[in-house]
Amino acid sequence: MNAVGMILIILQINPFIGAKTLATPALALESAPKALLSINENALVAGILTLALIFWTPKFITKIIPAQIFALVAATIVTIAYGLDLPTVQGVSSHLPQIVQADFSNIKTLIIPALIIAVVCSSESLLSNLVVDSLTKTKCNGNKMVLAQGIGNIVCSLFGAIGGSGATMRSAAAIKAGGSSRLCAIICSVILLLIILFGCDFANKIPLSALAAVLFKVGWDIIDTKLLKVIKYAPKQDLFVMFSVFVLTIFYDIILGVSTGIVLSALIFAKQIADKANVKIKDIEDEHAIFLEKKLKDEMGYKIRVVHIFGEFFFGSATQIISHFEEVLGTKYIIICYESENILDISAIFALEDIITRLKSQEISAQLVIKNKEIFDQLEKLKITEQLGEHNIFYSEEEAIEHAKKLLKSNTPKKHR
Repeated sequence: MNAVGMILIILQINPFIGAKTLATPALALESAPKALLSINENALVAGILTLALIFWTPKFITKIIPAQIFALVAATIVTIAYGLDLPTVQGVSSHLPQIVQADFSNIKTLIIPALIIAVVCSSESLLSNLVVDSLTKTKCNGNKMVLAQGIGNIVCSLFGAIGGSGATMRSAAAIKAGGSSRLCAIICSVILLLIILFGCDFANKIPLSALAAVLFKVGWDIIDTKLLKVIKYAPKQDLFVMFSVFVLTIFYDIILGVSTGIVLSALIFAKQIADKANVKIKDIEDEHAIFLEKKLKDEMGYKIRVVHIFGEFFFGSATQIISHFEEVLGTKYIIICYESENILDISAIFALEDIITRLKSQEISAQLVIKNKEIFDQLEKLKITEQLGEHNIFYSEEEAIEHAKKLLKSNTPKKHR
């Protein structure tokens, strides 16, 4: 996500100062010194005006219309009123596309390219899906989304359109602007259609520098500043993977970046497992713990639940573990027993934060059982203890259960006759 945010910002440097928009971050950075020598002052003024309006639009206006749209429209009206000479959008036509005649004579030569485009677009959409899930703390149906995308591309191809996919940057921009439901995509399409039919003259006069200013703000919002706070505590191998994904995503594409990150992480994890191959692992079948949890179920029903995380809690298992906390209706306290003696990696820390946030949103109190002081120190450095509360961290499951029982009894209203 940091890479996606940086791509947006880098690509908007040229249009913000009135220079030609370039297709890739590498080209944009390469041409930036030359572009800075020939700044279009009108474009720069329009861009600065738009940025100022985005940050300082009064709240009574932003309750009705997003600050970005208000700033874009206002900056366009100002440039039109003063007749400023600057690059604008151009090329928006009020003519709708016509149905094209399909040519099936060379269908055999098109099958392989079509399959490649389908795989790439589906992968891009599923990556966008993951990003949206992360930002909205929800779970989308990837199969349904890819099916809908395929049907949409088939219909669009009848009008000569090129196959499209879910867009990570546009999706993140919509969420940051307040769009959090599927209705957002429908409204976006309707508004674009209305602009094409009735507002193309105005759209063609929108300054590119004003659009660049809006995307500057979007790019900044996408950047995950939380990572900067914990980066000095991150293991070197985690930083190596993150930096590799960051650079490849910016200077090549998101699919190669993420794929490389997965491969590198898998290799590092395999090495970690190999290095610990001679370590004796205790039997996880703890009869005392089983007895405690059976007794807890009989006494409290499902108001207090115990969840054991066996094995390594790392990036690969984080999503699976989080899915266990989706349906916990009726539960008041969840005790998470992290059975490993190893410290957590960065993605596991973020997953733990996500679990705590989700449980709090469902008014469920979380308690954590860990094995040693080293894990506690790591959680304290990364300020997880502040979110969870030090009184909710234990070194034994029995202590955590007794604490949860006391809290449940003290918070349960007494029945009156």
